[in-house]
Amino acid sequence: ALSIICCYMMGYMICIFVFLYFFTYRFKSFKDFLLKLLKVGLASVLAIALSGIFIIPAYEALNSSIVSTESMPDFELYGSFVECFKTMLIGYPQHGVSFVQENANLFITVFGALMVVVYFAVRKIPVGEKIRNGILLLILILSFNLRPLNYMWHGMHEQNGIPNRFSFMVIFIMLTMGFTAVMQKKTAVKRSTLFIGWGIFAALITVMAVFDTTIIINVALTILLSLGYVLILGFAKAKARLNVIRAMAFVEIVVTLSVGIFCSNGAISGDYGYYVKDFDAINATKEYGFYREKIDAVYNEKEFYYENVMCYMTPDEFDENTINEFITHTKNIGHMSVINEGTYYGINSMGLFNSFHHYSLSDYYNKIGGAGGPNNSVYYGDNVFMDMLLGVKYYYVTSTACNSMDYEYVKNQGEVAIYKNPYALSVGYMVPEGFLNAELIGNPFTSMNNMSRSITGEECFYHVAFTYAGDCRYEYEVLVTGELLVQPDNGFIERIIIKVDDEIVYIGSCPEVVVSVGEVQKGQKVVIEADYSKDTYVDPSLTRIYAGTMKKQPFERLYNKLSQNQMDVIEYSEDYFKGKINLEEEAKVLITVPYDKGWSVMVDGKEAEYELYENLFYVLNLSEGEHEINFSYRTPGWDMGLKVSLSALGVYIIAAVITVIVSAKAKKAQ
Repeated sequence: ALSIICCYMMGYMICIFVFLYFFTYRFKSFKDFLLKLLKVGLASVLAIALSGIFIIPAYEALNSSIVSTESMPDFELYGSFVECFKTMLIGYPQHGVSFVQENANLFITVFGALMVVVYFAVRKIPVGEKIRNGILLLILILSFNLRPLNYMWHGMHEQNGIPNRFSFMVIFIMLTMGFTAVMQKKTAVKRSTLFIGWGIFAALITVMAVFDTTIIINVALTILLSLGYVLILGFAKAKARLNVIRAMAFVEIVVTLSVGIFCSNGAISGDYGYYVKDFDAINATKEYGFYREKIDAVYNEKEFYYENVMCYMTPDEFDENTINEFITHTKNIGHMSVINEGTYYGINSMGLFNSFHHYSLSDYYNKIGGAGGPNNSVYYGDNVFMDMLLGVKYYYVTSTACNSMDYEYVKNQGEVAIYKNPYALSVGYMVPEGFLNAELIGNPFTSMNNMSRSITGEECFYHVAFTYAGDCRYEYEVLVTGELLVQPDNGFIERIIIKVDDEIVYIGSCPEVVVSVGEVQKGQKVVIEADYSKDTYVDPSLTRIYAGTMKKQPFERLYNKLSQNQMDVIEYSEDYFKGKINLEEEAKVLITVPYDKGWSVMVDGKEAEYELYENLFYVLNLSEGEHEINFSYRTPGWDMGLKVSLSALGVYIIAAVITVIVSAKAKKAQ
């Protein structure tokens, strides 16, 4: 129960493992097996029930995410099993964030891994026990690489970014088997047994090098070290044997941790705390109200070097200065590796990374100039049109000035520049029926034009066409003076540089969003240079550059129309807000709050019916006059989960009391 409460995913994995591990035990009889299965089963049910206050809400949330639509994958392998076990070798780094699905982090010493093989060679250990443990280990090993098994271990979900998170249980079963071998009497583990075990271990490791020649040195070092362990076990005196093995294993652990810290292929985390004081000051003085904010996706040259150059370097390419640079924290907001950074700084962020993410938000962002996937949504850049509709009032920038002509500079707080959007609408405002039916597609400028045309009959953007000029460059000669906005549509771009007449105006590391180039004049030349991921081949000539020049007057007319009938938010908290709106006629009111089953919607004190815009935002059909609108949130499944957990806690207490009484009587009888 505690493991589930602390981390539901690890708890889920442990529940499956406990069930499987039960069958590795020896039982006196079939009756003994059934009685112990009943005991373990009841204890498992009680553990799950105790954590119901977490499990039931989590289940409800997952059911509303895109995870619930996944189906069992095909019966196939992700890739090579060599990738699964590389991290067991001496000097091979563990994996950071990785999308190589068969990768696994196995923190175990060579001694521990060697003794697993010796375990199977020791005759004194019962064959039945070896078979049972071997089957469980085989199931876990196959789960690293076999998609259907991996899918089940990850909660009926395809793993993403951090592969094989259940690898700690593989280490556990290997250590229990190795420990059993170590604890055998010396007469049971003869020298011949040790050398047979070592020979099999060396052969298995050598096979890895045959399939991947880049690990030959790691394999050779691992085989030599394992031979050293065998010689010590076979020929050293008992006390010396134990002390030497302890020392060698400790050195192994230090080496593994050091390699993990300095050479793993994870991204530099950065000094996220650098701007905390600046944002504390910003949050303490900003105006009261229900509005949204966002931070810039900035580019940091040092950070880009870490994530796109250093991660491909081999350990022998690191000198002292390089290592010092590597461990020096970068200070950044809009970090390229983090989506929830706005939450860290205490602002009403537009981006989200969450396992329970509603994909409808990502789908909407993808259509209007943001980006997103199954478990995240990304919204950066200075796109004043969508910032208006979504109520984004403040924009925080560090490395460069805001290019948008529409955001107003407020001040600098430390190193953070604050910009205000004077066009930000309230969280609720009246929209015409046609707006709800305006087509949204992949090109954000077409989507925004469709929305604008449905409201005022005018478009807010001239479409702009960039041409591919070779060498990952895209060019456009300005035809219409005005503010230019662009969005490269390719998920493999890791950095873009935008130049106007050879002058750099923007460098960004989150290119799949609409960004402002600023005002450009007719006849100027705009060039976009893109850096693509080194891990995947991409044909840059196929990349689409969506772009548009803002029509200022139609945009102003659009804002004036929408701002006439806005909801005035008069009260709000983290799970509640109340507002009033006055309508001159019956109309649709769009509430830009993402749909969730936990929201209760009340209008004038009565439960209100609603429809959904883009399967995402609430739309209320209201009559003429003034209306009070209340939204309140309660976590779905919370009430049921609380009842289940409290009931289970009562059962647990009663069972514990009975156990104590029975044990006391048994001792007294003895």
